[in-house]
Amino acid sequence: LAKESGLLTLGPRGADQTLGADEDLASALQALLSRRLTTPVLREPGGQGRLELRPLAPADESAIQHYCSDAALARYTLNIPHPYPDGAARDWLAMSGRKAALGLGRTWALTLPIGDEPAPLLGVISLHWHGELAWWVGVPWQNRGLATRAGLLIRAFAFDRLHLAALTARHLPGNLASTRVMAKLGMRHCGRWPDSARQPLVLDHWRLDREPSLSAARTHSRPFS
Repeated sequence: LAKESGLLTLGPRGADQTLGADEDLASALQALLSRRLTTPVLREPGGQGRLELRPLAPADESAIQHYCSDAALARYTLNIPHPYPDGAARDWLAMSGRKAALGLGRTWALTLPIGDEPAPLLGVISLHWHGELAWWVGVPWQNRGLATRAGLLIRAFAFDRLHLAALTARHLPGNLASTRVMAKLGMRHCGRWPDSARQPLVLDHWRLDREPSLSAARTHSRPFS
């Protein structure tokens, strides 16, 4: 059906499948739609000033275009080019929607709601299907702890609701802000090695494993002799 930057091929069984000329297109589309992910709103406890992660919306395009056009943001991110092309935010929003439709991951807008009006986007955070975290925060909103607070919400969602085995993340060497966030999330630094898709680009890799539940620990423990 489509191929997006070499990332995936869509077919009757979802991602990384082929669709033969004699196969039913309608059933293939239905199978893809059945995998669509829902992106719930995640909120910090408390009242005034609490962080809220909400699904992306078409109205976020202008904020994304504005923040991603800042060279200071692009400098330490993996997937934001500089200069940021016109229309790139619209394309990225569409791609994020397609990934959710395929079950490949969720992306949230970081917001600080006041009252009942829709809160503007201050940054984004993504959780890919295999547990990788990625985020950026608009330059005017950096150094306020928003990335850490968003990461804590996603960590709880990933472990308590999705029961993922681990969270991972990567960043460019020298990105001390991401280093601090990952450490505050409890992630451990696994090393620095070339990225498989961007060689010879070298990245720092981090990981956090979910602690086994008490019931699982009892199941796998041996009886005392």
